Amino acid sequence: MMERELQTICESFAKLEEQSTSKVWDLSAKEQAIARVVAEKCKYEEKFIGLNKDREAMRLANQALRAQNVKQLDHIKAIEEHDRALSQQLSLVRSEAEQATAAWQAAAAKLQDAQQRTVELEEQARVLEDRAVIATQALAERTEALAAAEHERRRTQECLDLANRRVSESERPPTDQTGLAKLCADYKALLKCPTCQTNFKSHVLLRCMHVFCKQCIDSRIETRQRKCPSCSEPFGAKDVRQIYL
Repeated sequence: MMERELQTICESFAKLEEQSTSKVWDLSAKEQAIARVVAEKCKYEEKFIGLNKDREAMRLANQALRAQNVKQLDHIKAIEEHDRALSQQLSLVRSEAEQATAAWQAAAAKLQDAQQRTVELEEQARVLEDRAVIATQALAERTEALAAAEHERRRTQECLDLANRRVSESERPPTDQTGLAKLCADYKALLKCPTCQTNFKSHVLLRCMHVFCKQCIDSRIETRQRKCPSCSEPFGAKDVRQIYL
């Protein structure tokens, strides 16, 4: 009886010990689970703190972005205002450019007309210049012809005077040889140059119709003493003509 109770007690104690062991193992597992939950809680708390920090950073970034967006909107408005001002200025510039183009075209037309008028005036000036040259040449030829005619008249007058003197002398009774020699000397003196008294007269000055030898006239031209030795009338190289006695 005692043995049966002891055996029952032993079995009960074994069962109790087994249950205790099981409870211990369950408690250890629960402690491990609690430790894992605590660790996960710490981890989640760290994540939550990080997420809160991220959320705060995102909030600050969002505020900064909003402020930047406001600034950009203000900048865009300023740019739009500047664009409108530029558009107005561009319209004014285009209007001024159109006016300037119209003025330039009008000036170009006036310039073309002026150039055409200038060409016509130049052509008229050339025609007048040609006429003036022709008139000058004709006047020079007429002047030269008048000078030649005057020279011829004076020469004819001198020849006539000389012929009259010869006729008068021929009508006189013959004289001695001394008078003839003097007469020949006088005639010879009339043919000699009044400047050098050596060479015969060969060229006439058309300005005053005085006659000299070629050497004396060339000397006057070369030394630029271009005045008649007899009357001091100025003359040029074109005023010298050769005569034939």
